[in-house]
Amino acid sequence: MTSRKCLFYFFACMLVIFGNSILSHAQTDTLINHSLYLKHEKSELRKLEKATEYILEGRNKFEALVSVGEGNEESLEQLTEAYEIYNKGILLSKEIYEEQIQTFYHTIKPRFVEELGRPKYLETKSYKFLREAEMRSRRANDSVADGNFIGARQNFGEAIDLEYLGLRSLARTVRVFQDWPVEYPYVWDDYVRPRDYFVDKPQVIPEEKDTLLAAIDVPEAPPPGDPTIAPIVFKVQIAAHTIPMSDEYIRRTIYPGKEKIDLRREGKWFKYSIGEFDTFADAKALMQESNVQRAFIVAYQEGRKLNTTRAIKLNAKRKGLPVPIN
Repeated sequence: MTSRKCLFYFFACMLVIFGNSILSHAQTDTLINHSLYLKHEKSELRKLEKATEYILEGRNKFEALVSVGEGNEESLEQLTEAYEIYNKGILLSKEIYEEQIQTFYHTIKPRFVEELGRPKYLETKSYKFLREAEMRSRRANDSVADGNFIGARQNFGEAIDLEYLGLRSLARTVRVFQDWPVEYPYVWDDYVRPRDYFVDKPQVIPEEKDTLLAAIDVPEAPPPGDPTIAPIVFKVQIAAHTIPMSDEYIRRTIYPGKEKIDLRREGKWFKYSIGEFDTFADAKALMQESNVQRAFIVAYQEGRKLNTTRAIKLNAKRKGLPVPIN
């Protein structure tokens, strides 16, 4: 038998042995926008592909309603249908991930459970997002019953984003379990999700300009803001500990960059951050440039810490910009 034939038979055997377990990174990228390279059985992969179809169909139907103004009864029905299709895909994917997690728990020895800090955290976080999503969907259904299209769209939009975050955390839990007992330095962006925000965009009919005035370049007035909202500061948190760490230690082990390191005491925690910006985008740029794997963005207003999502909305309102709904 020639070496070429031997090689052929070797790969054929490998295909028979491992043919039932394949990678689905293309599908999981579609769902959670991350290359997790999860391993799935063929039957699971077929379900995930179907789930992807539901998620994309529901999301496309929903986004088609973003530019609708007040809406009507038909629009409310379309909104509800879009969310139900999206949610169907989320639940189908969630079922597969939960089965894989439970399989892992049944096979691992009890003495190793204490070593599962990271995946347990991700799993807990996932269900927190999903519970919040359920609350938003209930509010949305109440708005539908009241004929409130804007309220329904806002709450359905928030539910869609929260379900995405929940599914992403659950998929990351599976990734860590599939790698166990090896734990890699996963680089996952856990700051506010950079997805397309749902923004109300009412249709504007352009005004006809006078021929003479049209030839003159008249600068547009800046959009009105809300001066009653105090300035908001975005910073990049790079470390936190229950005991103080020296500047030299942080630069040697966590952040070797040139930005000034600020210390803030919150309860029993010593929190260290860099940068100070008036936009989330600028803080995000520094976070990516810092190469600190577990860095994330925090926001403050007059020394008081804010939820980052709320800070983004307040900052947009303060500057007279479109306010993101999610």
